[in-house]
Amino acid sequence: MSKPAEQNPVLKVALGEYRPWLKVVIAFSAVINLLALTPSIYMLQVYDRVLSSQSQNTLIALTALIIGLYVLAAVLEHFRAATLTRIGNALEHKLIATLHTAAFQRALKTQGKDNTGQAIRDFTLIRQFMTSQGAMALFDTPWVVLYIAILFAFHPLFGVMALCCVGVAIGLSWLHLRSTRQHDEQSNSIGILSANTMNSTLQNTNSIQAMGLLPAMQTSWLNIQGQYTSHHTQSADASSVWSNCSKYFRMFVQSAALGLGAYLVLNHSLTGGMMIAASILMGKALAPVDTLAAACKSLTSVRQAHERINRLLSNTPAPEQLHNLPTPNPRIECRNMYVAAPLAGQWVLKNIQLEISAGSTVGVIGPSGSGKTSLLNTLAAVLPVAQGKLEIDGADISQYPRSQLGAWTGYLAQHVELFEGTVAQNIGRFESDNDTQVVEAAKAAGVHELVLKLPKGYDTELGAQGEGLSGGMRQRIGLARALYKQPQLLLLDEPNAHLDDEGEAALARALLRHRQQGNTAILVTHKKSILRVCNKLLVLRDGEVAVYGNTPEVLAHLQQQKPTPFAQVNHA
Repeated sequence: MSKPAEQNPVLKVALGEYRPWLKVVIAFSAVINLLALTPSIYMLQVYDRVLSSQSQNTLIALTALIIGLYVLAAVLEHFRAATLTRIGNALEHKLIATLHTAAFQRALKTQGKDNTGQAIRDFTLIRQFMTSQGAMALFDTPWVVLYIAILFAFHPLFGVMALCCVGVAIGLSWLHLRSTRQHDEQSNSIGILSANTMNSTLQNTNSIQAMGLLPAMQTSWLNIQGQYTSHHTQSADASSVWSNCSKYFRMFVQSAALGLGAYLVLNHSLTGGMMIAASILMGKALAPVDTLAAACKSLTSVRQAHERINRLLSNTPAPEQLHNLPTPNPRIECRNMYVAAPLAGQWVLKNIQLEISAGSTVGVIGPSGSGKTSLLNTLAAVLPVAQGKLEIDGADISQYPRSQLGAWTGYLAQHVELFEGTVAQNIGRFESDNDTQVVEAAKAAGVHELVLKLPKGYDTELGAQGEGLSGGMRQRIGLARALYKQPQLLLLDEPNAHLDDEGEAALARALLRHRQQGNTAILVTHKKSILRVCNKLLVLRDGEVAVYGNTPEVLAHLQQQKPTPFAQVNHA
């Protein structure tokens, strides 16, 4: 098991801000636990005062008082739970954006190889625990001392018995936790892996169905699920043993308390009312301990969730607040630039020396694994520069605020990523009051008329990843988003992979218009036809610049290389 991560300052400060409210919860708990003495006091008074005096008025007065105290206890219980809920809400408002940003930054750094989305689910788990019976037991447990003190006041034997019984109950709870902890931790971790594997399978149903992969994928998932079931079963068996031990031990204690009370009454050391009251108090003293024992699994899950959140926040520093810079001239310079693959560590780009003047349209070609997509992602600030320099208009790319740089950049990934929302929202980057600019971008991408043919035009709702659209339509909407607000830098990865002749012609027109405006475009492609609009051509091999220059000259150079024809050099 990993060691708990050091408390992250952000989380510590956020929790510290709500200490006054936690003090309110503690105060509520104090009154609630004092009011929990109500049934014992009522029994004591009924047996020792009402029955001996035969006074109905005393019984009515006591009953009315008890009703009032029960109502007060119920109200306080409600406000205690409501206060904890509000603390959870305030904590979410304080932390959720930071947590979301940290999860996003970590996913960006690992290129989705980490299950960073689990952090949000972990926070939800902690919030839910804050209003659970297990959390309430944490506030109630210290008051066990009060109940034991009152039992000592009734008779020393009751006090000694209570101490021994609480000790046994704590021992049973500890054994419960110890016997299930390892299996709970394993089942939680494997359960997350099982869920992620299942989600991956459901997100790739077409490929799995087409290639008949379901039996193999199912076998792999069933192996994981089998491990989860095994650990869960062992934990459940152990939990059942110790839970039942605690349950029946508590029942025995209350019976034993009555037996001890009866013995003391027979020896004239105790009254009948005190006997009944002591039995009730004995149950109250054990109740929080039993509740904590029942919440062992939740406590283990919450502790693991807290550690994962701490680890994420500690390992992912908050983005720096940078000053906005003037809109740059889209001139790019790479000097001795090295870029490493996420997590793996090997270089995907090595010693890149490259100057791209403003107003250039650069085609990037090369064999598979040569670093074409990595170069595009580095220029988009998706992948960080490990060594060397990457400058835009003379300023290092790290000096530009991400939101500002993103507004100047149009980006189209090789696998077009559309989001749940309308067509207009996807093209307009989910900004508001931008209808005119959305239509202009769609026209620039040659997709305006196609959008109008959709059931609700620009207001057509899209599912995840543009569900319901063809590959070509998704690509053209993605191109429209890239062209939104005429960005200075356009980065396109295989923008014509799914386009027909009409779509490719629209792409060519958009690139020519973009260059005429003095802007820069860089596109990765394996289709020779689109190179006619590129005035520069870059060839990458093994993560290094092989050839770079004017398109006709580079094509001529490639044609002279025998026996490697252009089609093979460009195959991606």
